[in-house]
Amino acid sequence: MIQCPHHVQVALALVGAVCVLAVGHEWLYRTADRERMDELILRSAAALESADITYWAISGTLFGAHVDKRTRYADFDGDLSVLVADADKVRNLPWKSHGLLLYEGYGGFRVKSSTFNTLRVDIILVYDEKACACMRFGWPALESPPFSYGLVPSEYIFPLQRSEYATGFIFVPNRTDELLHWQYGQYKFEPPVGFRQLLMATIEKQGWTRIMPLVHIFGPTMPY
Repeated sequence: MIQCPHHVQVALALVGAVCVLAVGHEWLYRTADRERMDELILRSAAALESADITYWAISGTLFGAHVDKRTRYADFDGDLSVLVADADKVRNLPWKSHGLLLYEGYGGFRVKSSTFNTLRVDIILVYDEKACACMRFGWPALESPPFSYGLVPSEYIFPLQRSEYATGFIFVPNRTDELLHWQYGQYKFEPPVGFRQLLMATIEKQGWTRIMPLVHIFGPTMPY
């Protein structure tokens, strides 16, 4: 049996890893996915606006609006926030008339274009804490009083600004850069791409988002 030299084995392993990452990311996230994600975010935002629901982009969607003016590459979920006071308006909005489906989760809602589509927009509920002039992010269905994972000054959020996004516009916080620093610290404009990101994306996009619709069949609240 012919033995390959150790350095050749290492070289082949590195080439294989590069190929897996390249092919894997293409399988996980195609250019068309990014375009569909842009469209889904804009449609979700338009639906909220049609019902006079105050919303704004956060997390990855805010990052995309701030840096790329569209969905970031390899981001397969949208992130919007609404006030807890508007939760019933979100529930009662005729989503199907907008060609969308609404699922309720522990921390807010999830919007999809079809049941088994892996792309989605998460709508996260936020509390307006007037006593401290701040916004509180929490998970209202998990604990009472709700668990809070962060307080951010209201002036970071309001007044909302209208920002260009792909082929349309969405609302973003008043002080986007400061809010992103609050959430991510000294963030990098180019997100890391490696085996860990590929593995987590595989679990999230090809596994979790496909399983959740089945869970929802057996209960009114879809955990995520």
